[in-house]
Amino acid sequence: GDTSHMSFMTYLTKFPVHVALARKPEKTQWWRVDDPEFRHRAVMGLFPDFEDNQARSRNNILFRYEFIPGQAPYFLVQSDCDVVAPDLEGVIETKQVEYPSYENGTPIIFRLALNTVTRRTIETNGRKREVITPVALQPLDVETGLNPAEKHVAYKLSTALQGIEFLNHNRQVLQVPKVSRALQIDTFDCMGVVTDSQALEHIMHAGLGRAKAYGCGLLTARRAA
Repeated sequence: GDTSHMSFMTYLTKFPVHVALARKPEKTQWWRVDDPEFRHRAVMGLFPDFEDNQARSRNNILFRYEFIPGQAPYFLVQSDCDVVAPDLEGVIETKQVEYPSYENGTPIIFRLALNTVTRRTIETNGRKREVITPVALQPLDVETGLNPAEKHVAYKLSTALQGIEFLNHNRQVLQVPKVSRALQIDTFDCMGVVTDSQALEHIMHAGLGRAKAYGCGLLTARRAA
């Protein structure tokens, strides 16, 4: 079937990190930019009080920490619903946009933040525990020459994109306060060719991979010149 007319409407919000830090809720002990819980609560605080735990996924709320040289760092937030934050009127920018549909064969440039970690649950003597392996600790791929994180990205996107070339790769490791757990976020700038526009649209709308509540999974794209 022809999927060239598929697209979706979404809200994009540019939420400066210093503004988010200044909105500290009462009784909050930890409110630091490198705390994943802060990032989650700051972004969800842009929306009305949702009743349920599924609010983020039901409204396709995704975000990414953007650090562009010469600009103040900001959260780029994508959501099906509009922001409700009267105190931030004129301070943050929100616009409703229609995401274009990229036909099969279209070369695109895209940015993706991904939690490049594999998880397995192991049971010993009836007790379950999760084993988390950062992809970075896995060896270089001899055939493709890709590092493990890049190989992971190419694999995760293989339903939608082929011929992925990596232009840039940044890693942030965020520490969860009071817990000996770190969250690894890899941000990739890539080129690729669309092989399934519907699969790409789904990834762009719903996000990719784990830890979406903490700033992973958002893919934004533009047509390559």
